Amino acid sequence: MRLIERLIDSLTPALHEARVYVIQEDGPLADAVRQAALPADLRGIAEFRDVRDRELARLSRGLFRIGAAALQSCDPVEARITRDSTGRPGLAGCSRTLMDLNVSKRSGCVAIVLSRGGACGIDIETLEYGDSATSVLKALRTRGVIEASEQSYEHALIRWCGYEACLKADGRGLQDGIDCVSPHSADLSGAPIIWGCGGKRWGLQTIPVPVGFVGVVACAEGLRVQYVPTEGAGMCCG
Repeated sequence: MRLIERLIDSLTPALHEARVYVIQEDGPLADAVRQAALPADLRGIAEFRDVRDRELARLSRGLFRIGAAALQSCDPVEARITRDSTGRPGLAGCSRTLMDLNVSKRSGCVAIVLSRGGACGIDIETLEYGDSATSVLKALRTRGVIEASEQSYEHALIRWCGYEACLKADGRGLQDGIDCVSPHSADLSGAPIIWGCGGKRWGLQTIPVPVGFVGVVACAEGLRVQYVPTEGAGMCCG
């Protein structure tokens, strides 16, 4: 339990700050994070046929509960989590403009962003090339986001992460379509780059992720982003 207490301390953002943490599914804290998930958090997991999918979902939901505990200054068991009409989890009785958190998962790791003083969103994707890669490239080329001749899947996927993170920060989802996002710059190599969505301005930047992944975080303009080391060792690097 001491490991979880240290992780909560590491994840707790100051006012006008966002903290980002990425945990690998076979990392040293993974089992302890999975055990933080309560039975109520695990509803629907049995529907996943693959054991790895179920374990990844447990890791994601355990990390969300730990993040909620960090923002609510309580034990993970006492964290108050609610779900909206789409099933998206959030903090009970709290405006997202005051405190927010968001999780993204892909086979191999889970990423979380927590913020005070503004909303946030995060997205990670795997660089493994397959049918999903073809779909992403086609969607971005159709909308003129990337040139038809551009072949770099990594660069295109980073931009895709930007769209998803921006939508999530604005409380939307892919079902709302990516056309409501206004990418003021296609290059996300700087920090932060301002994009628009829902009449708001969001600061986007790439995040440190394990080899084979890409990721982007989107936060309300003005929030300072800190990165918690993967080991969760009670310190941040800006």
